[in-house]
Amino acid sequence: MDLSPDKTYLFGSHPHGILCSGAFCCFGTEAAGFSKIFPGLTARLLTLKGQFMIPGYRDLFLSTGACAATKEGMEALLEEPKGTAAVLVPGGALEAINSDPDKIRLVLNRRKGFIKLALRYGVDLVPTFSFGEAFVYDQVKSEKGGWLWAFQTLAEKWVGFVPVIFLGRGIFQYNFGLLPKRQKISVVVGKPLEVVKTLDPTRDQIAELHEKYVKALTDLYNDYNPIYGDTNVSLVIE
Repeated sequence: MDLSPDKTYLFGSHPHGILCSGAFCCFGTEAAGFSKIFPGLTARLLTLKGQFMIPGYRDLFLSTGACAATKEGMEALLEEPKGTAAVLVPGGALEAINSDPDKIRLVLNRRKGFIKLALRYGVDLVPTFSFGEAFVYDQVKSEKGGWLWAFQTLAEKWVGFVPVIFLGRGIFQYNFGLLPKRQKISVVVGKPLEVVKTLDPTRDQIAELHEKYVKALTDLYNDYNPIYGDTNVSLVIE
């Protein structure tokens, strides 16, 4: 998909997964050759503000060009007249606890703040999907209404992140550890949705663009899931 270097874009990255591995590798590094695929564009991954408060760890994220996923941080990027691709993971930390083996559940219906910002700044929206992201780790499933679910929901509300009990592989064995499983992640970038700049968008305008974005994302999943994903895994928008 060709994107003009003379414009600024807002990418939506889905799903969140445990550690946003696909988003980080593709948009926070040059592992997938972003600058060659989209010449003239600079990807700026948006992440939790808390990531920039830990010495050393903060410097790692700053070196990737990442920015805080706050209103101020996003506005600073979207004000750029051209050449910027701000990358947001709308599902946030709450989406990380979704671990159904036959479903990828996205927390998106309630996420409309990024839609409003796209309208205010007139930046085109670009849906992206990381196939395989949801399956690089196993995790202890939290049933809705259970104590673990209640604790995770409370933590997300007050701290901004969700403590997840997850399990991957080790360096020399595959039974347990913190490394991701050897699961391929394929990141697909969809067609941009043209957005007309609207300084004071109404609820109806936000809802209309949000509906178009959800449809574009769903179409992207349906088109490429047979190629890079698993036809036995369905997409659920919550």
